[in-house]
Amino acid sequence: MEHLLKYSKPASHFIEALVLGNGSLGASVYGDIACERISLNHDTFWSGTPKKHLHEGAYEALTEASAFIAQGEIAEGQQIIEERFHANFSQAFLPVGNLFIQAKHSDCTSYTRTLSLDDAISRVEYTTAFGKAKREYFVSYPAKAMFIRLTSDFREDYTLSFDTQMKHHSFFAEGAVLSMRGRAPYIVHARGHIPAGESEQIVWDGDEETISFTAALRAISDGEVSANNGQLTIGNATEVTLILVINTSFISYNTPPKKEHYALSCAMLDTLAKCDYSAHKEAHIADYQALYQRVRLDLCSPSDTRDTDERLREGDGTNGLYALLFNFGRYLTIASSREGSQATTLQGIWNEELVPPWQSNYTVNINTEMNYWPTLMCNLRECYGPLIAFIQKISDTGSAIAKHYYHREGFVSHHNVDLWGMANPVGLKTQGSAVYAFWNLSSGWLAHHLYEYYLYTHDIDYLREVAYPILCESAKFYLQGLKEVDGHLVHSPSTSPENTFQYRGRTQAVSRYTTMSQSIIQNLFYDISCSADILGIKDGFVKEIREIAPRLSPFHIGSKGQLLEWDEEYEETDERHRHISHLYGLYPGTLLTTESTPVLADACRKSLEGRGMDGTGWSLSWKLNISAKLKDGELAFHFMTKQLSPCTELKTNMSNGGGTYPNLLDAHPPFQIDGNFGYCSGMCQLFLQCEDGKIKLLPALPSAFRDGAVSGLVAHGGITVDLIWRDGKLTDCTLCSPKDMTITIQYKGAEKTVFLDASKKTDIHF
Repeated sequence: MEHLLKYSKPASHFIEALVLGNGSLGASVYGDIACERISLNHDTFWSGTPKKHLHEGAYEALTEASAFIAQGEIAEGQQIIEERFHANFSQAFLPVGNLFIQAKHSDCTSYTRTLSLDDAISRVEYTTAFGKAKREYFVSYPAKAMFIRLTSDFREDYTLSFDTQMKHHSFFAEGAVLSMRGRAPYIVHARGHIPAGESEQIVWDGDEETISFTAALRAISDGEVSANNGQLTIGNATEVTLILVINTSFISYNTPPKKEHYALSCAMLDTLAKCDYSAHKEAHIADYQALYQRVRLDLCSPSDTRDTDERLREGDGTNGLYALLFNFGRYLTIASSREGSQATTLQGIWNEELVPPWQSNYTVNINTEMNYWPTLMCNLRECYGPLIAFIQKISDTGSAIAKHYYHREGFVSHHNVDLWGMANPVGLKTQGSAVYAFWNLSSGWLAHHLYEYYLYTHDIDYLREVAYPILCESAKFYLQGLKEVDGHLVHSPSTSPENTFQYRGRTQAVSRYTTMSQSIIQNLFYDISCSADILGIKDGFVKEIREIAPRLSPFHIGSKGQLLEWDEEYEETDERHRHISHLYGLYPGTLLTTESTPVLADACRKSLEGRGMDGTGWSLSWKLNISAKLKDGELAFHFMTKQLSPCTELKTNMSNGGGTYPNLLDAHPPFQIDGNFGYCSGMCQLFLQCEDGKIKLLPALPSAFRDGAVSGLVAHGGITVDLIWRDGKLTDCTLCSPKDMTITIQYKGAEKTVFLDASKKTDIHF
């Protein structure tokens, strides 16, 4: 079993640090003996304040631009959009600061740094001339705190201190408590985008109060603890327990951030200190393992005791790293998304930069959605709640955007969202911004995730009260924007996220309509129709959806047999572009399958091949999932292997630098966590798929995984699936359903209709 990340030296950069989290509090542990650095984040520490971004004249600009584009004058229409339709960029997810632990003895004769995925504890063990020492680190969800345990065979002295990049901050030490307080900037402008009239990337002060925080630590030791000059010193100690909490003033996306947090932090420390370290550790492990141990993957690989970074550099020779990266994806889900936390950002809950890449925000033209692809399949429905809350937030803030920018009902969001629920098109007066900013299909894509949750849980009350109303509000926006083009209804004008084509000698992004836009809307209408049947709803709105759905523009196949991306077969600017948005209908959409639409599925294959066999980190994982849905295990294995390419590059590479950093985080590069989650879901798709109303077993098993077993994966209806295979053939299959139901199982083309009795496990034989 592969559950351990292991290294023989401290981290020197974030891409080597080991990440811990409980959904809200994130910590990156470097493991240095002489001066340990732990960088700290909190999921509600962002720049900015609750604001409405209602760009004046936006609707008039859109109307004018749409007329140009309808007449084939794309360049003129796109220029209007970029100059007059787009508004402000999102705010940024920010680092709280660092905790430093300085020790007197630093020379050692042996050193090991690990992260155990089985108990979510990082450990550092070393030997000095005076004896052995050990450090343990974990972030507890039950305690809402981080715990650090320092033990040694010898007496050690430590100095504890905080630092932060926040301009407004203070440090305070008294007794055994060390605290740091700070306040976020008013605005953090996106990299490379400083609006006219502004001279700085960061605006520290404004006319409204921003989010403030407290990070507080209590030291418990058999040594002497004293406070001076904003630091804690611990002398003559063999045992030290540090308890760290972080709280912010954030209340909600639409409320000024004025929650009290310093007294709360101190009170939490007082309460937590009453319970000993072993009890906190036991509660943490029990909570974590209740989620993590639901799924087990065994690829029959021999144990490998080499360091993880060495295994990445030199290659595995076995299947161990594939399983380890899969387990790491499940670990990251539990560490970054728990009940009550915010949804997982572009960097999860781990960011050290004051001006992070892409604001470390929610990029919702693929990345945020990909973060949650494996969650339900991996039996982690409790970790899905933050995404549902995120979508509910956007359904609120996006209604004002729909009304102001489009004069439509319902709600809309574009390609960027932040803590405050910003849903407007970004790119304010930035030339070329239409390629990413003029895309308003994220509300439809996110709504599909709400229906997905129902498919896996069969929670009909949730479908009625939460999912269905939002599905309908999303659909209202698109219904009112449909236009007839070439005899079909289309959402016009539109883009294919971040991709361009050549038109009349110029590079353009906006076309009359795109395959992705049509696919998202068609899938949304299908989800509503299915939901209405389940709920017994037969009103006029459902009737309208069902009448319009067949009139939507169908998929089109190009001269090379590929699925067309835009309304016409334009010359592609970049044939190897990282996005494969036009394949949405195959995955994560549910419109196309190899069984129900074989011709279109083959066109998807041609498009995938045209994009090339390389890519950025998250792009590789999307290609992995598409390959699995094409039932091509060998192609999927290729992209999995590419994902495990070692990467130490820190600069941005938007084409072919993808892989995995030494700490197993995904390399776009730079770091983006979505690739980790996409890889995890892609692995699930090799073993189990739910499509065409069937549960398909081992649909894309690579020959490299000829022997193995997986248990605890979840199919639609909340059915857990355990599989064993030998020499590439299924030998054992056991299903467990939460309620009585009849299902269809498929394996290598053979089908069985099976009744599942909720009172017992059911063995399936082919």
